[in-house]
Amino acid sequence: MQTATVDYHGFPIDTGTVVALKLLNPNNAVPASMVSCNIYAERDETRALGRAARTAIDRYGKKTMKIIASVR
Repeated sequence: MQTATVDYHGFPIDTGTVVALKLLNPNNAVPASMVSCNIYAERDETRALGRAARTAIDRYGKKTMKIIASVR
């Protein structure tokens, strides 16, 4: 799986995710991570990202919660 960082002025931040996290975890009492996937990603790329996330969660060794949302 190939990843890339994005560094350009005006990059659209996923404000919906940021606002939801602030409402659900206002004092940052719970460690949280966010991952965004390109809406144009192919099915195989999206599945590979999911498998990588599952592997990382399993190796973390602590209880975790996955919340997946898709807006089209």
